[in-house]
Amino acid sequence: MKYPAFLKKDATIYLVAPSYGSPYDPYKSRLEKSIQIFQEMGLTIQKGPNIFHLQKEESNTPLLRAKELMDAYCSSCQFVWSVAGGELMTLILPYLDKQKIMETTPKWFMGYSDNTIFTYFLTTSCDIASIYSYHPHSYCVQPWPAFLKDPLSFLFGKKTSFQSYEKYEKEEKKEVGNPFYSFNLTEPVYWKSLDETKKETFMGRCIGGCLDVLLAFAGTCYDATLSFIHQYQQDGFIWYFDIFDLTPVSLSLALFKLKTLGWFKNVKGFLISRIPNYSMAQNYHGDLTYEEVLKQHLQEYQVPVLYDCDIGHVSPMLPMINGAIMKVQYQKNKAKIHYILK
Repeated sequence: MKYPAFLKKDATIYLVAPSYGSPYDPYKSRLEKSIQIFQEMGLTIQKGPNIFHLQKEESNTPLLRAKELMDAYCSSCQFVWSVAGGELMTLILPYLDKQKIMETTPKWFMGYSDNTIFTYFLTTSCDIASIYSYHPHSYCVQPWPAFLKDPLSFLFGKKTSFQSYEKYEKEEKKEVGNPFYSFNLTEPVYWKSLDETKKETFMGRCIGGCLDVLLAFAGTCYDATLSFIHQYQQDGFIWYFDIFDLTPVSLSLALFKLKTLGWFKNVKGFLISRIPNYSMAQNYHGDLTYEEVLKQHLQEYQVPVLYDCDIGHVSPMLPMINGAIMKVQYQKNKAKIHYILK
């Protein structure tokens, strides 16, 4: 596994929009403010041409979005950071130059949600570690809470161990006319296990992303998952899944697909996100629960299955380092994770 160099205090950050851009408030003002904050810290910010654009659900055409990402990744910067998630990042895959990516100096790429396409592609196809975590607009309000500091602490080589947080954001609390709203942390964080009689300690290579996005990717000609899990079979794998808008029925079908594709060979454990409130709001009226789906599809592997984890769309989220060896310790609804970069 190739690990990019950690950042220095005068690093150059290249902002890109491989899915959505941020042309409208509150995200435009939030992104501009974050850029100002990072510049005041001494970081150099390079802006991709699409970061403030959005038309028909894309910051630009698939070709030009891929070009922006390739130009950034093959530049002299130290860190490529996506400004937003979105819906159609999958469409850039035909225009990514895998060989060119592998020949250039590895660099960190960070984003989440639709950015799963590149975080997952970098690690499984190019053997380069990547980070599933916050977009820059979240950094517009100071002081930063611990969960915003954590991915930056990792990027600057200061921290490789993290623990579950105290409270989470059940609902955003946006303020009319004020784009610089803070996180609305109101609910106690309780990780859960399918087997609460045990405390769990397990290790494996960290891999995963937004499950909604991985469904479109899985089984295509760009999917190198089976080669990846064969290459690192002795380490085993910890799969993490961020669920955005899947009902229990959709989740059941998703897990069935990945199982039959062979993705879970040599699995050592699963980490499943909290479920956003809107996931079941409009399109599901049945009595199947998410927990029942997890039991149906994942208990057979006889490995720890933790859910309501600090991952993904329901903040706060821990930085997920794709490709790194991850050690997870779980007891009494709390967890610690430690990354080993080898």
